[in-house]
Amino acid sequence: MKQKIIIIGGGGHARSILALLIKNKLSKCILGYTDLKKSDLPIKYLGKDEKVFLLNKKNQTKLVLGVGINLKLRKKILNKFKKFQFLSLIDKNSLLFENCDVGKGSIIFPNASIGPNVSIGKFCVIHNSVVIEHDVNIGDNSYIGPGSVVCGNARIENNVLLGANSTMIQDTFIKNNCRLGAGSVLIKSFKIQNQTLIGSPAKRKKKI
Repeated sequence: MKQKIIIIGGGGHARSILALLIKNKLSKCILGYTDLKKSDLPIKYLGKDEKVFLLNKKNQTKLVLGVGINLKLRKKILNKFKKFQFLSLIDKNSLLFENCDVGKGSIIFPNASIGPNVSIGKFCVIHNSVVIEHDVNIGDNSYIGPGSVVCGNARIENNVLLGANSTMIQDTFIKNNCRLGAGSVLIKSFKIQNQTLIGSPAKRKKKI
């Protein structure tokens, strides 16, 4: 039996995941999606996430995470299904240079360019038209938004969100659980976790 795919989540990111699966000729493998309630996703609604436990007979299903920028929810779901297999998918129109390492469960969207000696952790999202230059290291469950640029030797820890069209210049790093706002430019490293960084140059967002 050919392995089937279940999308976890039925929102906007799940729709993008579905389009990516169809584009890469995996539509016949899709069993459906799970979520708290039925959405307008144009594939079969299987029920709540717990349905996966009933459908995963003899490890014949692979999961793909259809939750986007809510990294805490992503992490919660990944812990819930940590014993399951997750699909890794690199779009055929993305470009990976030599010695790139992509962790399990990570998804790379079209037109991404990944330079040499890049390490991408588990369960990451590298969105459309992202540029990641040489010798970059990205931790687990990080989300690199559309059009973002990560320059050479930059380091991104776990559970980090880079908003759309954001930039990290060379040799910078960003710590666990941080968010770089859309369009922001990180020109110096931040050594503190759990921060929101915005602007150009990016600065810590003050808590109100």
